[in-house]
Amino acid sequence: MPLARNESPALVIEPVSDTCEQNLSLPKLDWSLTVRISIIVRASTSDDVPDSVADPIVESVHSKMTADLTLNSTCIDVQPQSVSFEMVDADQAAGVIGMDFLIRYRTSVNSVTA
Repeated sequence: MPLARNESPALVIEPVSDTCEQNLSLPKLDWSLTVRISIIVRASTSDDVPDSVADPIVESVHSKMTADLTLNSTCIDVQPQSVSFEMVDADQAAGVIGMDFLIRYRTSVNSVTA
């Protein structure tokens, strides 16, 4: 997704995978949704390093995602999974920091909405 310089820093939130298993004899499915939050940054000066520019944003995303591990009682748990770093050649140093979170939730066997 191309972004103009004035559009960064930017956050891109996307689903990565959603898998389920039936762990109980109850008519319930346990789901594991992996969500990736990508932080896109550009260095503002030649001395800036993109991952350092992103540090306060990474800290903010992490604290917000883990502030309520049930996401207002809509899931069972939120678990941080991984952080990846990709440095990109652009007119100025740029980077994409990917943060993956595992969101666990439960539905009934015959409905994915309840």
